[in-house]
Amino acid sequence: MFLISRQFAEPPPPSVGDRPETFPAPSTDPAYDFSVTAFYQRTVKGGRRATVWLQREELARTSEVVRDTARSVSCGYSILKPVQAEKAINDVLARSLAGEGRSARSIWRARVEVTPPDEVREMLQATLKEQYEIEARARVQELLVATTDRLRELWSGFLARAAKHSSAPHALELAQDPQHVADVLKKMLDEDRDDARHLLELVAGIVEAHRSAGILDLVVETDSVLRRTLAMMGIELPDQESDPFVVTEHDESSRTQSKPQDGSR
Repeated sequence: MFLISRQFAEPPPPSVGDRPETFPAPSTDPAYDFSVTAFYQRTVKGGRRATVWLQREELARTSEVVRDTARSVSCGYSILKPVQAEKAINDVLARSLAGEGRSARSIWRARVEVTPPDEVREMLQATLKEQYEIEARARVQELLVATTDRLRELWSGFLARAAKHSSAPHALELAQDPQHVADVLKKMLDEDRDDARHLLELVAGIVEAHRSAGILDLVVETDSVLRRTLAMMGIELPDQESDPFVVTEHDESSRTQSKPQDGSR
């Protein structure tokens, strides 16, 4: 009866989630400590039931192992790397607790969660936000450069094609203001007329220079570059027989035969 009454008078043993344990653990930064929360889980070894007091003794010993392990491992990590510190502590605990439970009636397992203090967490959040803003601005600049480069290539091709046509400026003017077609056509006709006048003046100057140099007859008799050049330019030329500047051998012989001899008068 005494054992039965004592057994029912004892408090229930700790179970999973009933006793999470939180304690500080040092980091490589002297000003800050990690906050470590340990969670425990018990499994009975060999189907034998241990008393509540024995379970508590085993749990206390396991808690001591967890604390020593967490503090010895966490001191090698920066306060800015809680994830790496948590993984390292749990790896060491998995090995050490496996050997610790060999002689005990119960096997206790533990895992830890490592978090930085609130001050460090706020600092990390601000740093992450600033880093994201910098990366976002960099992506915007990359997009701007790429778009500008594509526009440059498009404009370069456009200008290269437009430079091949003399009417390109007028086409651009109509594209910007299509309502003034008549004005643009008049401007084109005036420019063509001015170009034709300039060409005629140039040809007249060449002819006059040849005349003054005494080589006009040579150019006319050979019927060479001048007439062909003018024909290629689209200028209509009179027939060679009616051209006062061109004197063929037939015309010259006709003139010679039509002249009266000095003795025939």
